[in-house]
Amino acid sequence: TKSYVKALELLEKAHALLRQKDFEADHPKWAYFYDCKRFCLYELGQIKEALEICLQALRKLTISAQWVYLPEYNIVRSAKRAACNMLAWEIQKEAATESDIEEAIKYIDECFQTISSIEDSSVLNGFFDTRALVYQKAAMYNSQKYKLLFFQNLEALEKSGIPYDEALFSNWLQNPDYLAFKSNNPIEKLKHGAVLEKWPESLE
Repeated sequence: TKSYVKALELLEKAHALLRQKDFEADHPKWAYFYDCKRFCLYELGQIKEALEICLQALRKLTISAQWVYLPEYNIVRSAKRAACNMLAWEIQKEAATESDIEEAIKYIDECFQTISSIEDSSVLNGFFDTRALVYQKAAMYNSQKYKLLFFQNLEALEKSGIPYDEALFSNWLQNPDYLAFKSNNPIEKLKHGAVLEKWPESLE
C-alpha cells in the first residue's frame, strides 16, 4: 500500500510537468501517466477515483487513432484499452438495468476496437473475460438481443486458451443450450441464431 501511495505522490509531480506547454501534446507521456495513476488508485481501493481517471484518459487520448503505424503510440492504445476494460468491468458489476449494461458494452467494444495493424492480436488477451462477463450480464436483461453474442464471446474466451475464472461462468459452461451452440452440428447452431459460413445441405 505504501508503495502505491508513494507512486501517486510521484505521479502528481509528473502531472505538473505534463501540464507545461512543451508536454501538453505528448500523448505517449500522458498515456503512461493515466495508466499508472488508474492502476495505483484501483489497487488502493479507490475505485471511483480510478474510474474518473479512466474517463479522463479516454478524453485525452483520442489522438491514438491518428497514429496507427507509430510504435511509440502503442502505449496510448494500451492505456485506452486498459481504461475501457476497467470501466466495462466495474459498470457490469453494478449494472441494474439494460441501459447500464449497454454502457459497459460500449466500453468493452471500444477496447477491442483499439488496436493497430502493427500490434499483435495478443494485446487483447487480457480482456476476453471482461467481454464475456459483460455480455453474460446483458443476456440476463435481454436474452433475445444478447444471448447469441454472449455465447459467441464465451466460446471465444474458451478457445483463446487464456486462463480465466471458470466460476464466473459456472451456470453456462455445461448449459445444454451453450453446449448445443458450441457443437459442430450446424442445425443446432442455427437454433441459437448463429450465422453460418455454409448452410447445411438439409436446409438448402
